[in-house]
Amino acid sequence: MSAIGDVVTFSRNKAELLIKLGAPTWMLLCIDFILQTHMASGRPLRKAHHVVELFSGSCNMTRAFRRAGFISYGYDIQLNSAANDIISNAGFLVAIRMVLEATQLVWLGVPCSSWVFMSSGSTKRKPQTPTGDETLPSVVAANCIAVRSALLVLLATVMGLHFIIEQPGSSQLINLDVFQNIFRNLGLKVWFQKFPMGCWGHWCIKPTWLLGSPQWITIFRAKMTKQIRQLLKKKAEKYQLFKVSFKKGQRKVTGGRDMKRSGVYPREFCDEVCRQHALFLQSCREKGLDWQVCADPALVTKPSTDLWCHDRLAWQIVLFLKAEASRGRWNPEMFS
Repeated sequence: MSAIGDVVTFSRNKAELLIKLGAPTWMLLCIDFILQTHMASGRPLRKAHHVVELFSGSCNMTRAFRRAGFISYGYDIQLNSAANDIISNAGFLVAIRMVLEATQLVWLGVPCSSWVFMSSGSTKRKPQTPTGDETLPSVVAANCIAVRSALLVLLATVMGLHFIIEQPGSSQLINLDVFQNIFRNLGLKVWFQKFPMGCWGHWCIKPTWLLGSPQWITIFRAKMTKQIRQLLKKKAEKYQLFKVSFKKGQRKVTGGRDMKRSGVYPREFCDEVCRQHALFLQSCREKGLDWQVCADPALVTKPSTDLWCHDRLAWQIVLFLKAEASRGRWNPEMFS
């Protein structure tokens, strides 16, 4: 098991498993580029944190893990618009590096605005067609973010890290082929749990789902009582979650002024996530068990289709890596 300060290694076995899980070869080149450039600088990449929260927003989860004694870092475009923009070359490489530097858990609160039911009228996302209308730049960008998030989950798995993806209850993200691949073809048990965030300190009901490798995410299952539901509905009255308008006689529902605010994790929820993670680690130590994720290659079938074709910006990364190689800044032969 890796510890803080250990040099990050990426063996040929890990590379082969990543490819078998369906990752494109350019993902391996990104990993190779990061490791080689750090080594060339005289500062090899080292394990630096226990937990990374991708798309951290207000960083409530990051702060909760810090309160619980973990080294935790957030990654979000609001924190650094250049280095934390996952659809840029630099931003994606930073995200890969942060996953490589982690030792325990990767949390992904993938941006949900393009995936929820309120945007389906414009995005054209449906369970049967979750990729939506790819003539729209916003849909192309959201698909790119989703695909790269899925790649980071594959990388986390190969590195022995646990992962958890969080989304609103109506999100179509789970229906995207790259996430179905994670759910069904990761070589390990993946858990899926729906629950109302209102049962964990939120000011509204907020249906939510989690997809992840730790079994403990199932503790969040909760049936909302009629009393709690009425209380939350009353509490939410002072907020504007939805905005209803009429155009040419048709009713249109869009997000209200407080919709973004509803995406902030309540402290009670964050603290319980940290508590369950700590209890899991403690239980493994007491029983002498390895807590790391271990995908079984025998249970993995390489996908027959290109799962990553909806990342329409991947060509930019490929061009960047080729340019860096032509300048002699790295030698792309690590996994050849």
